[in-house]
Amino acid sequence: MNISHKIKHFDQLRKFAIIATPRSGSDYLQSLLDSHPQIITFNGHLALYSNFFTKINFYDQSDNNIKNSIKLFIFKFHSLLNTKNDKRENKNKLGKTKNKFINIPTRKFKEYLFLFLKYKKFNKKNFYLGIYFAYNCCLQKNFKKIKILLLHPHNLDELLKFHIDFKECFYFFTIRHHIAAYYSTINNLSLRFAKYKNLRHSFITFYRSEIDSDLGQKLNLNYICIKLEDLPHKKTLISLCKLMKVNFSNKILTSTFANLKWNGDSISRKMYNDVWTKNRTYNQWREKLSKNEKFLTNILFYKKLKHYKYSYYNINFLDYLNYFIVIFFSNPIRKKIYQFRIFYEKYI
Repeated sequence: MNISHKIKHFDQLRKFAIIATPRSGSDYLQSLLDSHPQIITFNGHLALYSNFFTKINFYDQSDNNIKNSIKLFIFKFHSLLNTKNDKRENKNKLGKTKNKFINIPTRKFKEYLFLFLKYKKFNKKNFYLGIYFAYNCCLQKNFKKIKILLLHPHNLDELLKFHIDFKECFYFFTIRHHIAAYYSTINNLSLRFAKYKNLRHSFITFYRSEIDSDLGQKLNLNYICIKLEDLPHKKTLISLCKLMKVNFSNKILTSTFANLKWNGDSISRKMYNDVWTKNRTYNQWREKLSKNEKFLTNILFYKKLKHYKYSYYNINFLDYLNYFIVIFFSNPIRKKIYQFRIFYEKYI
């Protein structure tokens, strides 16, 4: 299949996209679908609309500008093309022996991406798509067998811009038990990285966990929510394959990137196997959080926990009054995190 035929076939692929909530397994979902013979994707998420395209002049259609834009992408995202130094996502320790990494030849990547953009048009959407096209050409994927392109814009700020160009996409919002997600973020990020030890990050974690897929409804997207707790259950993955109209493959029961076994990121304190069990993703939040913290988070997330049929504690009017009493006697930091404004805006 020559390059023009590959591009024409690539254009016909149905598009799906993954949007994440805190610590909800968006990368894990992508890695499960990575090795499906009818699906192509990338090795992680790309926030191009919010973090990269502002640096590109899409009004200049010259070959020189296109080539310089491609060089800038490779410079900024080189660790995704060569994952030898990607320690945070552990993509430097791929494979069963944990000593392999992805190494996309940059010269070939440049050529494929440039040809794609010259065949199409140099704009944001095509640049985004061209990265996936060039990446999978370098992996020597058989485009004749491919039916699905799986994208991963990941964050809400990216989605707000991404969805304008990708109205045809079907979206997967990954979610997790809201209190477990909050605890995982604080426990795994704030205790490890100084930049997350602040009130702003706590607010963002609460906000993003609580609104989960609300933006999908607001933007009138076609979407479903996928619980981390349901992965990698075979029944869940069979349902996903039916939704995507592809054949189920046992290959997606194993987490991979570029067909190399992915062993999870370095942030997680627990190493997971690709075997589903009922408590596979439970992170001991019930034992680790204080009584007051469980009480406050249960009220904050009550409606969502109930909606998604997660475990929760029933609450009544007196609990709402106790909420303010607990906050009043809390330390200053907790008082700010659980302040009345959050409660008022979300629950009254």
